Amino acid sequence: MTIGKKVTLGALVIALSSVGCKNINPSVPVNQTNTINDKTVQDSPSAGFDSIDDHVNIDKFPNLLDSTYFIINEAQYENPDGEIETFHSLGSAVLHSDVRDRTYLVTANHVVDNEDEIFNFFMGKYTKKSERSYLLDDHQVRTIQRILRALTMRDAEDTLYFKNRHDTFQKLDHVIKTSEELKVILSVIKPREVRVDAGSEFEEKDTAIISVKDLPHKPIEYEIGNSDKIKVQNLVFVTGYPLGMLKNLNRGFITHKNDSYLTTEDPQSRFIFDASISPGNSGGGIFVSQNGKFKLIGLTSASYRRGNDLYIGVKINAVSDVFKGDSIICSKGWKCNKALPYEIKL
Repeated sequence: MTIGKKVTLGALVIALSSVGCKNINPSVPVNQTNTINDKTVQDSPSAGFDSIDDHVNIDKFPNLLDSTYFIINEAQYENPDGEIETFHSLGSAVLHSDVRDRTYLVTANHVVDNEDEIFNFFMGKYTKKSERSYLLDDHQVRTIQRILRALTMRDAEDTLYFKNRHDTFQKLDHVIKTSEELKVILSVIKPREVRVDAGSEFEEKDTAIISVKDLPHKPIEYEIGNSDKIKVQNLVFVTGYPLGMLKNLNRGFITHKNDSYLTTEDPQSRFIFDASISPGNSGGGIFVSQNGKFKLIGLTSASYRRGNDLYIGVKINAVSDVFKGDSIICSKGWKCNKALPYEIKL
């Protein structure tokens, strides 16, 4: 099993794909209040996101989990000897919207777009030749897990590396090299292949829009939020597949509304939170609550190495900027599916 690939500042950051407020003193309009557990809360749509449990409708938690899917990326690389090898990485995705016969999901870009070149322990180069991604239902996940349980840990010689943007070699934890068994089982269970409609070209906005046709799922009972409105100590709920083991939901708080200039040129596109996550969470949803309703405000992307509870979320506004109405408009910094036009009419 593995952890992710998109990084910043050398070994400081790892991505989290696997084998990855209530206002303190709200102004309550007259005749627009509710009482929950004897606490008065604001009912205005302009209210801040919740920061205490009293405002959270826990009956909606199953809906958040139902919205989260397991993603497997399969990539073919030519090894230093000229042979083709298969690598797999695991991640998460969350429902975004339905448009006609296709369901659109969002995930971390590094979940569905591996490095073009990676290197082994002896600095032999592997060159990517092709890749595809699959979305698995719960039954298929259980089958895959039986396979993963049989996989063994790799020796140091099997460790893979890539060159980060500082042109230094960094350990690539998100790819597993024992993939022939997984390749066979994928061909047997035939999961839905994902179409990658658009992906960010910038590490800071580690997001991708993917879709599948005729995906049966329960109604999406949350809204796409405005991540510019997040505040420190907003309560967040994070979904995903930590370590590829199970569909998991955890909670924590936003600890900084932006990232650090030390590691990124665009800190406003990301935020820091402390909900405990693990490799495999990459691409999973980050939700806030507002008067008992949930809003998707970000995606799990990475973690700071050697830090305590310093997890990086990418703001959902990065997706909202290009996913507009019935179109995906690939503006600067986004790469659309080569088979699709610049403006994708959905």
